[in-house]
Amino acid sequence: MIGGLLGSQIGGGSGRTIAAAAGAIGGSVAGKSIADNVDQVDAYEIEVRRDAGDSLIVVQKADTAFSVGQRVRLVGYGANLNVAPY
Repeated sequence: MIGGLLGSQIGGGSGRTIAAAAGAIGGSVAGKSIADNVDQVDAYEIEVRRDAGDSLIVVQKADTAFSVGQRVRLVGYGANLNVAPY
């Protein structure tokens, strides 16, 4: 709404209404872009090959570094499954 308030300070009559509408739209687009960037989290998509030979994919927050071939353990289950160093 700040964009609309700023836009309403420009021009007079119908020009002021158009400027207010353009300011509100611009402010809305900018606000959504900022909110989208705030919600982003770095994540890893990790393929784990189990000792039995099958494999599974886990997507989790990128807060632990892993190396290819590193032994890991699976913690949790279902949607709450995470990979942790062994």
